[in-house]
Amino acid sequence: MLRLEKGWRVALAAVILAALAAYPAASAACDDGPPKVSPRQPKPWRFGVISDTQWTVKDDGRNPGTSAVDITTQVNAQFIEQGVDLVVAVGD
Repeated sequence: MLRLEKGWRVALAAVILAALAAYPAASAACDDGPPKVSPRQPKPWRFGVISDTQWTVKDDGRNPGTSAVDITTQVNAQFIEQGVDLVVAVGD
């Protein structure tokens, strides 16, 4: 796993989101009609972003070392249910 300081994590997340947001506009600007090689369209994909989670209460046996395992488990279940293909996890 790549470890970055907080400022770099924010910058990297911003770059990723900007690139993902710009992709549809860039591909539409280059559209010169139907594809000439293959009529197949790429399969759509989904991505999710989860921030750093903190657990501030005393260790309850389910969330050790200030890691919010309960929250992360619930978010992971939603990623799976929604068919997310890529998850960007920002945090330390």
